Amino acid sequence: AVLDLEWWQGQLLASGRISQAGDADCTGIAKWDGHRWCSFAGVLQHASGIASRITNMAIWRDSLHICGDFSTIDGEPVRQVAQWIGGDATGECSTVGIQEADNRPHDLVVTPMPIAGAWTVQFPHAGSWTLTAFNSAGQQVGTWHATTHAQVVDLSAQVAGMYLLRATKPGEEVLHAKVVLP
Repeated sequence: AVLDLEWWQGQLLASGRISQAGDADCTGIAKWDGHRWCSFAGVLQHASGIASRITNMAIWRDSLHICGDFSTIDGEPVRQVAQWIGGDATGECSTVGIQEADNRPHDLVVTPMPIAGAWTVQFPHAGSWTLTAFNSAGQQVGTWHATTHAQVVDLSAQVAGMYLLRATKPGEEVLHAKVVLP
């Protein structure tokens, strides 16, 4: 079971009574780098020899501190609290991950414009397209009608967040893209 999550050095850390993340073996703590799970280098062990549990993590002055029911790290005695001094050392990594699909010829192509909050959306072909933007709450925040290969979408008046773009053309499939407004 995962007991704590922290964000540290651009990676998501998960701790608890975990022995595997993805298909990587770990001892109570693992990190997600955006593509795969990796274990930390080093072995935490409980005095009884059973797998350790890291109950809490804290970040203080850019250092990771862990606490739990472990009594040794790499055979060295500790008293249930430790500071990670291994830098970016990584143990085993999983082969599990998620990749964005490559753009196929029939996808929308979204390109940022020099104006903050604006993009050019290119359709697979000219026609009578309706392009609709939705915020993360599912509310419609804009609609555009295009008869060419491209449409400028300006969301600069909206709040920061992720937006879903949906393009529809009568009698054809619905196409989607996402944009992030910083």
